[in-house]
Amino acid sequence: IALSSIFDNGGQSYRGDQVIDFYETEKHFGTIEEFQRLIEEAHKREMKVMLEFVVDSVSNEHEWVQDPTKSGYFQGNSLKLNHRDEQLSEELIAAAKWWVEETDIDGYYIDHSQEAPSSFWDGFAKEMKETKQDFYILGSVTEGSIYEEESFDGMVDLTLMEELRPAFANIDIDLADVINATENGQTQYTNPELNGKVLDTINSSRFTRDILGTDLYPGTRWNLVLTYSYTTPGIPFVLYGSEIAMDGGDAPDNQKLMGFRADKELIDYVTNLGRLRQELPA
Repeated sequence: IALSSIFDNGGQSYRGDQVIDFYETEKHFGTIEEFQRLIEEAHKREMKVMLEFVVDSVSNEHEWVQDPTKSGYFQGNSLKLNHRDEQLSEELIAAAKWWVEETDIDGYYIDHSQEAPSSFWDGFAKEMKETKQDFYILGSVTEGSIYEEESFDGMVDLTLMEELRPAFANIDIDLADVINATENGQTQYTNPELNGKVLDTINSSRFTRDILGTDLYPGTRWNLVLTYSYTTPGIPFVLYGSEIAMDGGDAPDNQKLMGFRADKELIDYVTNLGRLRQELPA
């Protein structure tokens, strides 16, 4: 289970990236105690839970913004964080470590990973791994270029996503570019088997939107592309709503409320893919 930011959030942000307090939950989601119970129940079912940790900016309501002694925490007059400030780095890492210790989460997802320097990620990864040995850190960048920090266990492979979408949204498409992107990922990343494979993200339109432009049936196209994703190296990350072929354009249209009038055939297919992946490891 990969959750977007659950931290106390301000402004008009709907996805948790304007953090007010790194030690409190967004009240609409529930309490820290309820989150702890979620982790416990997931672990009972042999499921792991990872959380998005926001490191690139904060809300203008955050106490750091109001404190003139912490002006060095920011890049100029913006809300973008300056990770070269040693005290800021220590505060961010301490907050991230606190959540691991208090809730026993299993990993962090870091969007816009390129916004912080290697020195920050080295310290971040060291503290998380010392706190929980098998902790998983997944990075992601906005653009689809190859990018990797040694401190990350894996990266979201956006280059592969850019090839998968047009190839599987249509028919009679040569898969050479998809295969090349898959093979390139095996050589360009240190641990490609730990990379995240996605078909759409919170920063992109939905894959279903691509399919609807071809007048083809979304369920069939989803079955095909998920089969490729689940049976090739890497870790499939399926954005909520994909199991019912949710449609959506660019953000925020791609992050609608979940609809529970589900496509049972597609859900059953995804369930079987997951079961086969567990039973028949490569």
